[in-house]
Amino acid sequence: SYYLQALLMQKQTRPPDKIAKVLLHAIKWVGESGNVIQLARIRLELARTYLMMGNETRARKIARSAYTVLSPINENLLPKDLMPLIEVPPARDDLRDVLLDMGREIVGIRDHRELVHHILSTINRITGSERGAIFLIESNSEEPELALNAARSLTLEDISHETFQSSMALIRETASDRTGRIMDGSPRDKRSLVLDDRRRRPRSAFCIPLVLRDRTIGVLYHDNLLMRSTVSEPDLEILSYFADWATIALENARAYDE
Repeated sequence: SYYLQALLMQKQTRPPDKIAKVLLHAIKWVGESGNVIQLARIRLELARTYLMMGNETRARKIARSAYTVLSPINENLLPKDLMPLIEVPPARDDLRDVLLDMGREIVGIRDHRELVHHILSTINRITGSERGAIFLIESNSEEPELALNAARSLTLEDISHETFQSSMALIRETASDRTGRIMDGSPRDKRSLVLDDRRRRPRSAFCIPLVLRDRTIGVLYHDNLLMRSTVSEPDLEILSYFADWATIALENARAYDE
């Protein structure tokens, strides 16, 4: 009953700290019942709530304890938005090697849909990002505009929502000066936002320009709704190498389609 009460409180956009207290009561009683699977599920919800509160350390600890129970049964039981709490990003040297190898692989992909899926899933997996998108510059209009070309876990509705405005500004700036950027999008006072906005407003994001022969053709965008980004400024330089390969691959796929 405590678990159901917490879910109801979420729908009512009640403060996360109050939801966490109810979930802790649920964990206590379910733990005494011995239902380990249900206990793991409640812990995952508590981990998500702690992320809403900005307490990533506790969220990671609780999510990993739940994962040890659920992964032997079915790894898909762990929600995708919490996977970054479990996955540990590779070290910088390993990141460079992995991205360079994957960059060489994508150049040979001719199918556009397969290519963009490979690009976005690779960066999401390597950096622990929840969402990703490719924005390409449409040059057939009087003033070139950035348009969504492909996305993972990001919709047109998300992009048009007011909570994405700061991300869109980051994308435009990256396209304008061809400089990769990292943004901490978490508000100073999380209590000033309703729960729905907190679930849609990126807490962190980064952009990498797509440049071909001294011409910007678009931007790679990736973000996290709940977690801080693990990407640092030195990582952007490494990721730019992969972006170079991705740019060539996108151009090759376009030429192949034509």
